[in-house]
Amino acid sequence: MVKFWDFDKSDYIKRRNKEKPNSITKGTAEKEKKLFERYAIPLLPKGIKLSQVKGSDMERIRDSLFGLDVSNSTINKVLQALRSPLKEAYRLGYIGANIGEQIRNATPTPRETGILTPEEIAKVFSYLHKTVKPNTYDRMFYLAFSLAVTTGMREGEIRALKVSDISFKGDSAFIHVSRSFSDTDGYKVTKGKRSRTTVTDAELGHEILSFAEKNPWANDYCFWSTDNKEKPIGGRFFLDHFKEALNAIGINEEERKKRNLKFHSLRGNFATAISSKATETTIKQVVGHSSIMTTERYYLHEDFNELVRLNQARRETIRIPENNNRKERARDG
Repeated sequence: MVKFWDFDKSDYIKRRNKEKPNSITKGTAEKEKKLFERYAIPLLPKGIKLSQVKGSDMERIRDSLFGLDVSNSTINKVLQALRSPLKEAYRLGYIGANIGEQIRNATPTPRETGILTPEEIAKVFSYLHKTVKPNTYDRMFYLAFSLAVTTGMREGEIRALKVSDISFKGDSAFIHVSRSFSDTDGYKVTKGKRSRTTVTDAELGHEILSFAEKNPWANDYCFWSTDNKEKPIGGRFFLDHFKEALNAIGINEEERKKRNLKFHSLRGNFATAISSKATETTIKQVVGHSSIMTTERYYLHEDFNELVRLNQARRETIRIPENNNRKERARDG
């Protein structure tokens, strides 16, 4: 059953990805495999074959997981890692019943990602404005922070951003989001598996392009790596700088964990800022959710004029320090 989640050996994964490319990424397969190996295998009879698994085995695993120090969400992920191979075995006729579907999920108790207050966002901007100079490599975090909090882009989407994805109209910069990047899977389609356009201030867009000109690899990446021309900047860069910025404004590691603050929180800040200032369709398209219900649960063909209005409305809550980029470029360039 472990082979089922082996990205390179699983016939199931190969077939799914042929039918629908990127249905199961290497990162997803590795997560499922780790869940299976860590939680399921120790609870199954040693050497048991897939055809020998019974509903009582699944029920015992479920009951045993409740005795461990894991969340209900993790329990459900483990059960799903078991259900998929059992469902496939039933479909292929290896077992006579789809026993995985007979096992009930645990009641989910998700921990919501926290967000910063508008005052905290302003403090981070102030801190970065004072400490991060335009022509230093660390300037990338300022640009990424600004982009995340004004567009709702995910970390992987920011890492995957290329010069050719940015266009302008008046004082707005339009960002075409069609791909994401992860260290495990490399470039892949966005989480919602669809392209979208979001918007930010033109001044920020121009500074991102200006900084991209310093890219030594000529590979079109806006957020480039100093030591690998095949990949953009590493994800750890964002996390480390995010923690540093929070600590600088008085949010220590203990409070950060308690409030569940992470770089992804900035996406929630953006969604909250625009939740009452745009149409449901625009919010859904810009945030990148297929359903407005998804946007509300997690965060509260595009009309570019509507995007411009959204950008203006967002400035009422989240504003990049005025003339910050232009003044600094004039002074240091």
